[in-house]
Amino acid sequence: MTRRRPGGRPRGHWRARCTHPVALALLLSSAPLGLAQSLDWQPVPEPDETALADAISVGHEDQFPLYACRAPSGGGTQAGRYRPDFDGCHIGFSGQEISVKPFEVLAAAWQDGRGGSIPPDSLASGQRVMASADSRFVLAPLYSCRASYLTGVQAGEVAAGDRGCRFGFGGRQVTVQKYQVLWDAPWMTWVPGTISQLPQDAVVGGSEGGERFYICRGSDATGVHPGKIKQSSPGCAFASDGAEVVTRRFSVLVPRWVAGNAGTLPVSALPVGVEKQDPLYLCRSQARDSMQIGKMMERFAACHIGMMGKEGTSASYEILSGREGACSPAGNRAGSFRPGQIDTTKNITVINVGVVPIASVSEMLEISTSTSV
Repeated sequence: MTRRRPGGRPRGHWRARCTHPVALALLLSSAPLGLAQSLDWQPVPEPDETALADAISVGHEDQFPLYACRAPSGGGTQAGRYRPDFDGCHIGFSGQEISVKPFEVLAAAWQDGRGGSIPPDSLASGQRVMASADSRFVLAPLYSCRASYLTGVQAGEVAAGDRGCRFGFGGRQVTVQKYQVLWDAPWMTWVPGTISQLPQDAVVGGSEGGERFYICRGSDATGVHPGKIKQSSPGCAFASDGAEVVTRRFSVLVPRWVAGNAGTLPVSALPVGVEKQDPLYLCRSQARDSMQIGKMMERFAACHIGMMGKEGTSASYEILSGREGACSPAGNRAGSFRPGQIDTTKNITVINVGVVPIASVSEMLEISTSTSV
């Protein structure tokens, strides 16, 4: 269910606190050699379904999901796209599309908890009305949790001091003492949900019968409760007063994307890498029937995407950003691959798709190909 060691944070974990983006770039480029992991970037040593269990699908192409990835290249950390049939992270660099491994994918991060314990930096997804010792009513924060139960992984809620993670199952409330709690990534936000039309980039919380659960929240007379929903579900299911409640009015947890155009960057943009000591941001852009993923920098005039063997650009794009009130460079919590940790010349493959007219790439991205060096 998880590849993280007990206590939540992976070995080698490195995280910068609220730091100016330029200072972040200097910090990443001067850090010790070796791979530093962060909670919202999941290492993918060898591509398989297990490595993608918590990955967020933020794009799509040819009916394949596309995942945001990052990998060491060009003396920095580059961002790109990964598809389940790729052998590495595909990045636009120096006018080409290259494949790099090892790499990391953007993912929801879960930290271990037990018996009502709440790990640090957990996401408060709701609140429950509770009676205090002096008979007054108080609102207790509720955190998104998940736990193994029977043949699946169920998602629900936990409050400090609870016996465990509570979730709805078969019309009743089930409590499991050992669980995981969702880490509060600064790029997470809530959007209204629609039954059977969940956002493609909804945050994954578990699975049952081969179908993924996504994190949702709904309300009743007792408060706002985090829960679970599948594409086939009649609504968001959560636990309340010993029963399972299903509501058709709910919100879904997704990454926050802010529109940009012709080189503009939102003030809440979250750095995910570095190139020549400059912060690098994650972008995505519509290209015909696909949603492609690439990289953006302040000196770029567009989102740079590696596809069809070339590095293409799109002047219309979205940038992964922090939600309102989040520490913007808490996105700087994303660590970095350290240049020199691996011999990148042996782990980079130039994608050759034959003779591809530049116009073909331009047509896909609606603008000419470009070069980033």
